[in-house]
Amino acid sequence: QGLVLNKLGKLNEAIKNYQKAIELKFDYAEAHFNLGKILRSTTTTSFSKSLEKSYLNLLNFGNIIRPRHIVRPIIALLRHHETIKEAIESNKNNGLERLAYKFSTRLSKIALLIKILEVCPIPDLEIERLLTELRKILLLQRSNPQIDHNLSHFQSALALQCFTNEYMYEETKEETKAVQSLEVALRRSFSNGKELMDYDILCLASYRSLFTYEWAANLTPTPPLAHLLERQVGEPNRETLLKEGIPRLKPIKNDVSRAVQIQYEENPYPRWVDTNLGSNTLSVREVFSDLELKAPSHVNASSKGLQILVAGCGTGQHAIGTSARFKDSNVLAIDLSLSSLAYAKRKTDELGIKNIKYMQADILDLGKLNKQFDIIESGGV
Repeated sequence: QGLVLNKLGKLNEAIKNYQKAIELKFDYAEAHFNLGKILRSTTTTSFSKSLEKSYLNLLNFGNIIRPRHIVRPIIALLRHHETIKEAIESNKNNGLERLAYKFSTRLSKIALLIKILEVCPIPDLEIERLLTELRKILLLQRSNPQIDHNLSHFQSALALQCFTNEYMYEETKEETKAVQSLEVALRRSFSNGKELMDYDILCLASYRSLFTYEWAANLTPTPPLAHLLERQVGEPNRETLLKEGIPRLKPIKNDVSRAVQIQYEENPYPRWVDTNLGSNTLSVREVFSDLELKAPSHVNASSKGLQILVAGCGTGQHAIGTSARFKDSNVLAIDLSLSSLAYAKRKTDELGIKNIKYMQADILDLGKLNKQFDIIESGGV
């Protein structure tokens, strides 16, 4: 019924229909998938608890839609929330410093904001300025006695946002000095066997990845730190181990290729949490039909063992999406960067996907594979 209402242009009714279906059966993947397609382009003039719940359901369901595909309508919705409007206005009027703890606590209770902070970079300048200023104040005033569970909850989400966006927020000299002082204090406390304060660790993680500190691997994952330590320490550690098992076609020698490789070894991009696996796989004929392409004569609806090359796979979303879209396919995904490939391999293993092989290779050297493919895909390369 939701599909029919959507085709008739009755979007609000279609949304309500999908919401009802999800309430009755939360694991109904097709309902989530179809609702996500509508919500990608939904606009609103006020904050809606119902819409907030729908976006949250999509994000919590996981791997049914890329968060970056719905982040803009989510931000448009959140900007109508009274707390966010007040916080942005306070920052504009330079009044945030004395209200930072109050606003951080209130923001921590907006479930959709916390969730999107944890899984996707926020493409909104005013919210970015707000988060940048809050990060600064919370660092410089971290000895404040007002620290509680809600504040730690917000600080953890902020640290994950900064980790996901590659720490792109502007940092003043005052902040750099405070971060350096915090690094020394935490290292000294750990060396002396003293207990490290969770909130100090959260503050540091908002500026630097915990993976870069040897002592972080030995931290006890207390409730405020558990999710953060998994993302900033556990996952990078597993990627380091996975690098050793990734085959390499030949050493990367081209000067331009080497420059690109170095960039992505330092910053595997994009970091992502969930992706779009769709609600079902299709035959190659169905995929070609959807794309309005003419299928090669040797390919038919029952073709199996389809050989696909993803040239420049980055951190794996492209390859994983391709493997999920084409029924009975075998995917070879290549990239210059071992860091990106290890990220992709980790995510592929976590999703239980078996039909993707990863290889470090330069597109310029692919003739040495001596292999033919039915389909070659390349994007952003």
